[in-house]
Amino acid sequence: MGEPKFIILQGTKNFILWYDYIKTKIQKKKLMEYILEDKIDHIDIENPKSSEEVNLLIENASVRICIIKSISPEIHKEIVGIVSAYKIMKILMGKYGGDKADTAYWITCLNSLSTTKENKIMDILKEMKRIFEAMESNKLTMRNDEKIKYLYNAIPKSYISKIMLKDDDTFDSLYEKIEADLKIKSYIEGWQLEDNEIDDLMEVDYVRKNHTHNLNFNNNQNNYDNHNNYNTINIIEVIINNTNIVIYVI
Repeated sequence: MGEPKFIILQGTKNFILWYDYIKTKIQKKKLMEYILEDKIDHIDIENPKSSEEVNLLIENASVRICIIKSISPEIHKEIVGIVSAYKIMKILMGKYGGDKADTAYWITCLNSLSTTKENKIMDILKEMKRIFEAMESNKLTMRNDEKIKYLYNAIPKSYISKIMLKDDDTFDSLYEKIEADLKIKSYIEGWQLEDNEIDDLMEVDYVRKNHTHNLNFNNNQNNYDNHNNYNTINIIEVIINNTNIVIYVI
């Protein structure tokens, strides 16, 4: 497995990614203790008194260099002259980390979600739902109207214009509505013949023959015979060449 992608801290918007990256780098050096506690606070930096103190200063410097190489020049100016890696990390976390950083990160993720393809809609909405759940698990709340705004902005306008928004709709209810709609559409499209050489009339005959086989109908009422062994059927009406076709699906 290769090195993690090199990430430069630019501010709050990418702090979470940067912090995950820098921790991995420091863990690889087996020096995580230097950002978890101040290991050199008791040392006279200009005049260390033992080889042990010298070693602590060297390892702290290694972590400090690792941090400095992964922050922007503007942010570097904020911590210039600070020797302790622990104190540097504390300053950076205090200014760019915390809930503010979490929110900024997830908003960036949400803004990156969009598609112009109908067959990609559910992939986008599943990722959006995962982000909202992650935010909630971290006690980061977002109003329902804001969630719906992200949903509307992420999927094709040609599709979203068909969805009727009700006053009591939530992101979850719209998610379920869209998922059901796309499943039905995909299901109906699945009836199309694989052999495009069959003409339209043969195509209609094929669909009716193939999917009404073994069904028992009452010809007088055109209803499914309640005396057979099936408990549930779905009824789909399809219009092909201006002809109404009712498909009964077990």
